[in-house]
Amino acid sequence: MLDRLYCSFVSAKTAFVNRMREEKGSHTVEIVIFIAIAVGLAIIFRNQIAKLMGNIFKSADKAATDLSEGTVEKFSGGIGG
Repeated sequence: MLDRLYCSFVSAKTAFVNRMREEKGSHTVEIVIFIAIAVGLAIIFRNQIAKLMGNIFKSADKAATDLSEGTVEKFSGGIGG
C-alpha cells in the first residue's frame, strides 16, 4: 500500500517538475509581447501623449511659479471648506 502511494507521489512530483520546466520560458515571451504592444501604442498615440505630457508639465510649472510668487488662491471647496 505504501509503495503504491509512494509511486503515485513520485509520479505526480515528476509530472509537476516537467510542467514547470516546459513553462519556464513562457513568462519571457509574455513580457516581450507586452512590451511590444506598449511600444506600438506609444508610437500610434505619440502626438496625443506628447500633448498630454506638455499640459501636465505646464500645469505643474504654473503651480510651482504661483507657489513661489505667493499668488496661490486659497482653495474654498472640499470637506469642511
